[in-house]
Amino acid sequence: MEKPWSTVRGWTIVVLLAACGAANAQSGPPADANERAALRAQVQADLASRAKRDPNLATLNRLLAQPETVIDLARAEVTIEAMIDPKVNQSATLRALNNLAQAIRARFP
Repeated sequence: MEKPWSTVRGWTIVVLLAACGAANAQSGPPADANERAALRAQVQADLASRAKRDPNLATLNRLLAQPETVIDLARAEVTIEAMIDPKVNQSATLRALNNLAQAIRARFP
């Protein structure tokens, strides 16, 4: 059974909290919109303070500052990958993902 996008986004916030060292990241995905908003605010505050030292975090902070419905999950994921492995070519990876998406869309008119 596929997880709904809200659960995927919830887990994304949990992973980001864990990466930022938040203590409550172990509790699982946020249960409701209020909890998601509180966790998101916590992540944004932590990222804002760290973004001054790391351009990747500045990019991630800008992405997460957007409304949840318009966050570019591919760009966020590629930014996180580049934080883990600086050799990741973000532009090339995003182009490859876009090409895959176009190929999939072409198969389902």
